[in-house]
Amino acid sequence: MERTCQSFAVGLVVRVPINAPGSLVDGARSVLERVEPVEVVDEPEVQGIEPGLNDITVDIHTRLELAVGDRGEDTAVVRRRLETGVGVLAVDSIEPTETDPETRVTACEESSGGRSAGEEPLEDRESTATVTENGPLG
Repeated sequence: MERTCQSFAVGLVVRVPINAPGSLVDGARSVLERVEPVEVVDEPEVQGIEPGLNDITVDIHTRLELAVGDRGEDTAVVRRRLETGVGVLAVDSIEPTETDPETRVTACEESSGGRSAGEEPLEDRESTATVTENGPLG
């Protein structure tokens, strides 16, 4: 099945690990980038936080470019796909948004699944983490 991208304005609650590198926004973006249908994550806006022992629950609003089937998928199907993502606790709101078809195709073609627009591929990134027998060190 061929896939295309569709833009959605979403409100989500995600779980960001307490030791995630970068800012809270970077951690929330990283959680979303790993969710299967997500192709592009615009700058998330933090709406609220709730600290926990091992993670921080973050309420965010953002725009996502999501891979959908060539026949299109309704909002309920997209919501279910997002809710099954690791680290996604809830999808509070989801609304399809209009984007220029040229921009949408370009964003999806340039994206290789779960990267911010203009971001380099994961395999090209230089690792900054050190792993020991006891786990990763920041």
